[in-house]
Amino acid sequence: MSIEQPKRIAKEYESVDDFNTDTEKVFSGETTGMYTRYDYKELADREEKFAEMIGVPDTAIFNSGMAAIHTALEAESLKSGDIVLCSREVYSVTLDSVEGLKKRGIKVEYFDPSNIEELEKLLEKLKPSLIVAETVANSKEMPVVDIETYVDLVEKTDQKYKEELTPEVVLDKFFSTTNKVAEVSGSIKEEVVRLIAEFESSNNPLIFRDVIRKFESETGLSRREAIELIAKAAKYTHKISREGLSMIIDNTLPSPVLINPIEQTKDRDLDLTVVESGTKHYQDGKNEITMGIVYSQDGDKMKQIKDLRVQNGAYLQSNSEAAIPENITEIMEGKLKNHARNALQLAKVLEGFGITVFHPNLETHKQSELVQEIAPEGAVTLFYIDIPNRDKFMEELKNIAGDKIGLGSSFGHSKTWLSNFGVDGKTIRIAVGSDVEEKFEETISIFSQAVKNSSTK
Repeated sequence: MSIEQPKRIAKEYESVDDFNTDTEKVFSGETTGMYTRYDYKELADREEKFAEMIGVPDTAIFNSGMAAIHTALEAESLKSGDIVLCSREVYSVTLDSVEGLKKRGIKVEYFDPSNIEELEKLLEKLKPSLIVAETVANSKEMPVVDIETYVDLVEKTDQKYKEELTPEVVLDKFFSTTNKVAEVSGSIKEEVVRLIAEFESSNNPLIFRDVIRKFESETGLSRREAIELIAKAAKYTHKISREGLSMIIDNTLPSPVLINPIEQTKDRDLDLTVVESGTKHYQDGKNEITMGIVYSQDGDKMKQIKDLRVQNGAYLQSNSEAAIPENITEIMEGKLKNHARNALQLAKVLEGFGITVFHPNLETHKQSELVQEIAPEGAVTLFYIDIPNRDKFMEELKNIAGDKIGLGSSFGHSKTWLSNFGVDGKTIRIAVGSDVEEKFEETISIFSQAVKNSSTK
């Protein structure tokens, strides 16, 4: 009996010349490393196909959705004192990751993603460095991000930062208002700005030694006065200054097939990073591996993200990559649109029975007009309902449907799955399957019969 050999994760070279060629690429920074687990051909090809489908120069595939989110956050290079605005309606583990930023001295404030007025006020008041939100939140109310309006606010805020809050501008303002010195040369300001990148909370004089000497000579201040003033200037500038405002958008639920933030913002001046869990839609509902995806229009940002992926050991290994359907980019559009069409159809049928339905395309959703503009045929593949006799309904549905309906928390499958959400005893998440329209009529019939049966028992 022969034993299948494991797939190699280290590349073996046939000649010294080939080996030296790759070595030179590593030391020149052209490639990440010699280990094929970092940058193997199959992964590069897959990333290229995803990039083509989404409409971006490049994508980065990770070993999980959370690894993708962690890395996207890390790539923002946030510093102590920076402020992050995060939607209250994001994945619970994402909330944990954002909360973890507080350990680094980063402040976090939360907002209602559907309340533009609240967001605008927080931008003006807090002057954040980053906004984190989900295109469509996987929560009962399913709030939707108005990308166009968000971008308007971000561009406006970013321009204001450039005019008022760059380190150079903030430092100028500080020195112009102090009584200690009338004027400070540009070279001294540049030195202080340089130090701000290294500055956290310490006012250790050794950090500022060279600058202090120049400062003494130029201003006539004593050593002590120079130390105190520069430390104060650095602290103030570190706290107040902003390099810009960026966004991280989690687009897992709709995927770029139904809502594409990059396509919506391709002509805008915006630092936008999009993350997705690839565990569902990108595997044709098989859910065999965990996977994450990050993409952006910014080539420098993508290089940074891929470098961090290696540092964090978050790359997708070759045996996992092989589990992704080879033709996934060819079939995703059709399948996702089937999912969305079926979800909207079922939502309307259930609403017709008097059931409380939460679906962003329905008129009862507070953002339905926005959703009809960006995804008129359906923005999601799942939705929520409130039904008083939940357990009876689910039991009745399962009895009628047999294996045609699944019970579980996953989504993206060809058949429909149910999850009982919440402790109120009435909420169900319905992850609708991708059956073609004719076949889905049977699912509609099953749900209709279950509603009737459970309401009479």
